Order: sequence, then C-alpha cells, then structure tokens
Amino acid sequence: MSTISLIKIWSNQDRSQSLTKVKRNIGRDLEEYKAVLNILKIGFFITDNIGDFIEINPKAKQVFGWQRQEIQSIKAAKLELKIIRYDGTEMPKEEYAWIVACREKRTVENLQMGVVQESKEVIWLSVKSTFISSLNDIIITTYSDITECKKVEEKLKNSKLKYRAFIQDAGEAILIADLQGKIIEANYKATEILGYHREELVQMHAKQIHPPEIQQKVIATILETAKNGKNVIPNILALRKDGNWIWVNIIYKIIQLENNEKFYQVIFQDITSYVLAEAVIKESEEKFRATFEQTVMGIFFATLSGKIFRFNQAFRNILGYSNADLSKLNLMDIIYAEELPDYEINLRSLLSEKIQNYSTDNRLIHKKVKLFGHI
Repeated sequence: MSTISLIKIWSNQDRSQSLTKVKRNIGRDLEEYKAVLNILKIGFFITDNIGDFIEINPKAKQVFGWQRQEIQSIKAAKLELKIIRYDGTEMPKEEYAWIVACREKRTVENLQMGVVQESKEVIWLSVKSTFISSLNDIIITTYSDITECKKVEEKLKNSKLKYRAFIQDAGEAILIADLQGKIIEANYKATEILGYHREELVQMHAKQIHPPEIQQKVIATILETAKNGKNVIPNILALRKDGNWIWVNIIYKIIQLENNEKFYQVIFQDITSYVLAEAVIKESEEKFRATFEQTVMGIFFATLSGKIFRFNQAFRNILGYSNADLSKLNLMDIIYAEELPDYEINLRSLLSEKIQNYSTDNRLIHKKVKLFGHI
C-alpha cells in the first residue's frame, strides 16, 4: 500500500505574505503603465486570455463607440466589433491583433484595421497588442489613429485639387521629395513636429531629418521605395531642429501628380509618447519575471482547460517533476482525485464571475509521493 504523506509546504503566514507581495508588485506596475497611457491620452484596452475585455479607458471607448457604457455592460453584452482590413474587406476575429498576441504569446504591432462606427464612418488604427505574462495572462492593446493618413491616400487618388494646397490641410505630417531625396515641399504639421520652417526643410535631403547614425538606413529605404512603390519604417528616430530626438512611424510612397512627374511622399507620425509608455510596460514585465522566478512560493500558469504551460523553479522543486514532465501535465493530473469535484466547482464559479479568486488546500501529486499543497 502506497504511503500518503501530508505536509504543509509553507506556513500560512509566509505563504500569504509571498503571494501578497507578488500580486502587489504586478498590480502596482500595471497601474503605473495605465496611468501613463491616460496622462498621454492614449487609447488602450486590456483583454484576457480568451479575448474578453477586462478594462477599456475613455479614449478607446470613444473610438469603439462605447462612451456611455461601463465595462460590466460591455462584457455582459459580448458586444461585437465591426472591423475591416486596410483593403476594406471584413477582418475575422482570429486576425485581431489582441487575439493573435494571445494565441501566439507575442507582441503584434503595426497591424492596420478600420473600426466601423454606427454612423458607417471608419476610424483607421495602427494597433499594437502586447502579451503580458503575469498571474493572469493579459493582453494590453494600444493604438495610433491613422485615419487622416488613410484619407490622404484616398484623396490623392481621387482629388484634382492642387496638391500643395491639399497637403497643407492634412492632419498628418507630410513631406514631398524628388527622386533624389531632396525635400521640395512640407506641410504645416511636418514643420510643427520637426521644429523647422518650411523654407529650411525645402533646402534639406530627406535623410537629414534623422540622426547621422541611421541616415544610411534611410537612404536604403528610399532606394527600396523606388523599386517597390511603397515602404514603411516603424519606430525610427527623427531629429528635431532643437536637437531633441523623437520617435516616428514613416511611410514612404511613390506618387504621380497630374503632370506625370513622380515624387516621394513621406507621411510620418510622432509616436514618442507610445514608445515611452512601452518602456514602462517592458520594465514592469522584467520586474514580474524576476519576482516570478525568485519567489519561494510555487507558481504555475494553466489554460482554462487545465493545461500547464508555465511554472517557476519553486513549483518544480515542490512537485519533483522536470520541465519536460510538467509541460505534458494537466492540472487534473496533479490534484488528488477525490478533490477534483471541488476544483471544478470553483473553476466554473471563476468563469461565470461569481467569484474573482479562491484559495483552497489540495493534496498535490508529487512525482514520488502525495503532498498537501495550496492552490
């Protein structure tokens, strides 16, 4: 007859203190990140590991047309978004940036999508979704509004207005350069972002709006644009007249005006605030990873079906399994059979949001013996 050894893995006090510390660190870092986004008036929303909304800030609510709705009603109603691809075709849910980020456990960036409003107006976004490994896997999605950029492209195709007059009214920063890269036109938005007067910019080469260290990369992009007709440089440094560096997204495109002359159209956005916000969340993730690995408390992550996919060294030590062993196990495999019904009841209560969390003592199956653990 096998021996069942019942032991307490930690004292209740130590266990409680360790868990509280982990949760407090993660929660504080996440709140700092959200605060930065709100201060910078950046739209964001947070989804869980099945794509449901957990939180959405006022800026994002405005884009999705949910200004008057609380997050509880958004979750309860399972509101469907109407999103289209950049070419105008409908985008299926499995292509949403936050769904891809969750499924592939990675960051998805520069995905362009159109959000169709009730008025049929389309708001075009360049979306970045970041997968965050924490006590609950979440995805934080931020975006930049590229609607004006899209309108610029459409009007360039259809409008017969004089081009110089048109770009001055555009909401995006636009430079026009000849095929040698010399700037021949700049709109007001471009002068505002770069800090130069128009008369100064039209004396410059397009590479000169960047720091010297990356000018060769810019020249290579310009040459590639001449071959392909269009090129995109995400997250690149630009150099203002005052010497300050800013982060921009740039789209290079070959355009042909009414006299059949070809030029480079350079459309760019200042994304410095987004880069700063991403630096905050990167620091938060690094802090969590260090806490996760160094804590004496065993921690693991499992999918809703119970598949174990991440665990720390303390958890491996407690159960005596190797990484390879644990990666093949389901949570059901390590909980004592007589206690599975209680686990399933608690899981259903979590999924139905009747409870936010729970704590219970369960016998966990060690590789050699059975232990008394805490979940």
